Amino acid sequence: MDDSGKNLVARLTVTNSGSLDQTYNVTMKFRGTSAATAYASVTGLTVKAGASQQAEATTTYTGTGDGSEYKECVVSTATKNAL
Repeated sequence: MDDSGKNLVARLTVTNSGSLDQTYNVTMKFRGTSAATAYASVTGLTVKAGASQQAEATTTYTGTGDGSEYKECVVSTATKNAL
């Protein structure tokens, strides 16, 4: 959760170990108890060759609690394209 308690946040680091600059699109899946599932995306993240870039994928929290029903955050999809 973010500081406001209104958004689920996945903090991620994307590493480009290749020799060309790349643009990444990543979708994160928040999984929880009983059918609680939410998705957040980062699109158009540019990472230079041989470098890493940090990003946050954020989505609105639609629950009524404190977010503790979400137990896991995993990469759902990830793509890259050379610049």
